[in-house]
Amino acid sequence: MSLPGSPTLRSEALGRRGESVIVITSLALAGALPWLIPAPAAESVAVVASGACMAVLAWALRALGWLGGAASVRRAVWAADGSWRLECADGTWIDGALTDATRVLPPVVFLAFATARGRRYLFLTGSRRSATFRRLIARLMLEHHESRTAAARLPGVA
Repeated sequence: MSLPGSPTLRSEALGRRGESVIVITSLALAGALPWLIPAPAAESVAVVASGACMAVLAWALRALGWLGGAASVRRAVWAADGSWRLECADGTWIDGALTDATRVLPPVVFLAFATARGRRYLFLTGSRRSATFRRLIARLMLEHHESRTAAARLPGVA
């Protein structure tokens, strides 16, 4: 659902600097974690554990679409009627619905979508000077408020 008269918003994720920072930091921490555990284990065990931690994290981040792959979302379009269209890394467009896992923490927006192909995620960072980014944040916050207000009016919903 969208507010009447809301313009179509296009969110580009071409730079993805925020996702890159999260990926690099997470991989570095995963690699360092086994070395921080005080144990009389040999260095070879710590090396293997570091590699395993980094491999598992890399697999999870690739599944999220943050390390490329088909799950990666390049662009999200929020139409005036409230529907979402997502452009995947392979150039195909799919329909998506925003989930409750979406978070708005200006100047960061984490969009979580449910699609026919599974979950898709988009992490956006933007300048507060960007009119489109400010509109996206404002519209997401209004939508959240509207949905909470509507739910409060339903009988049996706290």
